[in-house]
Amino acid sequence: MSKIKALTDENIFSFLKQETNDDKLHDDPISKTEIPVTLDQLQPYALNPRRSKNPKYDEILYSIETVGLDHPPRITRRNPDDEKYSIRDGGNTRLEILWELYEKYTLLAKKADDKAEKKSFLDKADSFYHIKCDFYPWYDDTQALSAHMRENEARGETKFIEKALAVQKLHELYIEEDLKKAHLGIIPHDPKPLSLRKLAERISKDGGWKIDFSHISRFNYAVDTLIKYIPNVFWAGAGQPLVRKLSSLISAYETFWKATEQGKKDPKKIDDIFYSTLSEFDDEKLDIKVFTQELDIRLEDMVGVPCLSIMAEINALINGSKRSLKYEPDALQKHNTEKLNLGSNDTDEPKKSLNIDSKASDSTPQPAQSNHPKVSNETQIIDAQPPSSNDDDLQVPISIPPEKLTVPGLRGRRAHPAPRWLR
Repeated sequence: MSKIKALTDENIFSFLKQETNDDKLHDDPISKTEIPVTLDQLQPYALNPRRSKNPKYDEILYSIETVGLDHPPRITRRNPDDEKYSIRDGGNTRLEILWELYEKYTLLAKKADDKAEKKSFLDKADSFYHIKCDFYPWYDDTQALSAHMRENEARGETKFIEKALAVQKLHELYIEEDLKKAHLGIIPHDPKPLSLRKLAERISKDGGWKIDFSHISRFNYAVDTLIKYIPNVFWAGAGQPLVRKLSSLISAYETFWKATEQGKKDPKKIDDIFYSTLSEFDDEKLDIKVFTQELDIRLEDMVGVPCLSIMAEINALINGSKRSLKYEPDALQKHNTEKLNLGSNDTDEPKKSLNIDSKASDSTPQPAQSNHPKVSNETQIIDAQPPSSNDDDLQVPISIPPEKLTVPGLRGRRAHPAPRWLR
């Protein structure tokens, strides 16, 4: 039987130094409590929805530098083993500003020669480094992320893409949360997918951040598709108007493409054409007109339809015209067939001669007697017959102002004004 070793000072200190699981846990308050902290003890919220500089950054910096920190950020500890506190519900911009001001006055103190001035700068730096914050116990990321969005919306303009990313992240968190509840038996069966309306209601109810469900589909389109091709456009501040316009355009171009022979063979190819062209216009501001003109020119080479006619069809589709390809999907094929037939008929039929007044002298050419059809405002068709082969000297001048020239669409809709280069 082994003997129990006698306790010595060395054994006692060794035992006291042993780390336990409880030692890893921080002694944080269990309710809202004001605590003193330093900047080194704080870190931004890991899921901070703001990815760009706060547009009110300079304004907030000036306020903190001149009058001090009136509203310290609220803090929490996201994970029990985190060494630092996290910003709880907005305040990441203030944390960044505090660091900037602390470093500024620390540097000024190092450069100052006068002792009084040096001390003044050090005191100023210390006021930014040591602060008091309200500590709140951690709840979960859905609450924290929603709280950050509420705070960001209230204190500084949030970009459309930041809202979109936050909504998508909240959707992921809700899915994880529901799966955990199902696994633990809190809910009796696997959770159903959240509809856009249910997701908006849950964000508004659980997180207090009011979201219109009609915006979520645009958020998803921006995050899932558009940001891959035009990230600079979004981070420069593009929002819902652009997303709605691009959504309408891709839908119209898909309908047009499917009405072509190439579209019937490869209906998905239009997406590659559309988005690859779009990516070439990724700048601080996207010029939709220039983008669609370039896209129409590329499609003209592929499908053999004039780019102005493509533009007419796209406009008709976007405006919901009953004469668009949405309601007449075979119109493009019929138009191409008629065009081919018309070309073959023109080569077979002899040209008609102009009717010349028999009383007119051979030596004095007379203008044709009103044989030209009137140019109506509806069709604006120009129809002139060539002079007779028997009257070589006869010329019938036709003078149409350039602005009256028109470019018809694929079918008998109102004609479109002539392009500028014809004027």
